Amino acid sequence: DLKSGIEANVKAFGRFVKYTNLIEVLNNHNWEKFARVYNGNGFRLNHYDLKIAAEYNEIMKDAIGFINGRPISS
Repeated sequence: DLKSGIEANVKAFGRFVKYTNLIEVLNNHNWEKFARVYNGNGFRLNHYDLKIAAEYNEIMKDAIGFINGRPISS
């Protein structure tokens, strides 16, 4: 039940990724395919693939900066 909080949502997302064979898609950063499977064929209307790519890049930039001793951006 997705109304059960963050932990339940994360577990549900993990199951979805596993059972729709999206682990390799995510590992390969194939944001378009992930967005199409997760959000349906209308994903392009909301640019979900581009939004996912942008968020991933921002997170990675912060992670690399943190590793190198720079503060994380807000």
